[in-house]
Amino acid sequence: MFVTVPQHGGPANLVLILQEQASVDGTIVDGNGAPVPLAHYWARELSWPNQTHGSITSPLSADRNGHFVISNVFAGGIHISAQSPQFQEQRGEFEGSIAGEANNLSGVQIVVGAGGTGAIAVTVYDGTARVANAEATLSRGGTVFDFGQSDGNGIVTFDNVPVDTNYSVRVISGARARAGTSGTLAVTQGNVTSADVGLSVLGILSGSLVDGETNPERPIPGGHITLASGNVTLRTTADDAGNYRFDGVPEGHFFVSGFDFESGRSTAAPPLEFILTSTIQELTNIKLTRRGSLTVGGEPFESADRQGRPENYVGFAHVAQTADRQRTMSDFALIK
Repeated sequence: MFVTVPQHGGPANLVLILQEQASVDGTIVDGNGAPVPLAHYWARELSWPNQTHGSITSPLSADRNGHFVISNVFAGGIHISAQSPQFQEQRGEFEGSIAGEANNLSGVQIVVGAGGTGAIAVTVYDGTARVANAEATLSRGGTVFDFGQSDGNGIVTFDNVPVDTNYSVRVISGARARAGTSGTLAVTQGNVTSADVGLSVLGILSGSLVDGETNPERPIPGGHITLASGNVTLRTTADDAGNYRFDGVPEGHFFVSGFDFESGRSTAAPPLEFILTSTIQELTNIKLTRRGSLTVGGEPFESADRQGRPENYVGFAHVAQTADRQRTMSDFALIK
């Protein structure tokens, strides 16, 4: 509204000029032309008084058919932004102009995800068996994009995925304590990208920890067994018969070693090395032999270097404890 006031007072001749207004309506669709239910949108008028209708932080919502209406828009330019309610990175823009009073803009179409969308269907396998209830994470360019869960047929589907060439899916089966990852996946407009993801091999290793100095070899109960494979370290304790078992060993190379707390001695170095593959999923009867000790007169001789020297050092005092006496000796080297 503009007001004209006489220079020297007196009655004012008021001239009211009302700006012309109209409305904008249209539909928000995806790259395939399908309406986007409850799509978010906001608008900014490009002429004075530069009104806004919603904002990126507080958007308006289209109806379930993707239809929207913006009323009381002043004449001039208007910029409208739209966004998928599910995938915020899918956006579309429209810019138009209101020519005059009641000169409505109708039938505006705003496309979000202009490159189009497709779908990804992943089937999760454990060997030849399909895996239900596996948790799946879809990533785009290394960033988490969506989540899903495999159905009774081992299939998880991600819909309305923007066209791109840099997707990947990681699946985890909590029930089987195993996981798997797809390669790089590409999504094309209107198509379903299918991929099979196999759970990585998790095998079994079992065996025993024994004292090789006795005849027959004596089992060592309560021994500490360590399995190391890359960034994975597993530990277990030998049972009363000296037997141990690891379940869920990852595929690949790994090392196994043992330690006897009672004697303070470990198995020989370097540790034993093994490998599990898709065809070799179980290794049994792996015997770990505790490292030997120095014997004097047929009796076991336990070493203790009170000065922290290496065990093969010659010339330090050793203390041997037998059932009935303790003896201190020197100038012996430990024989591994």
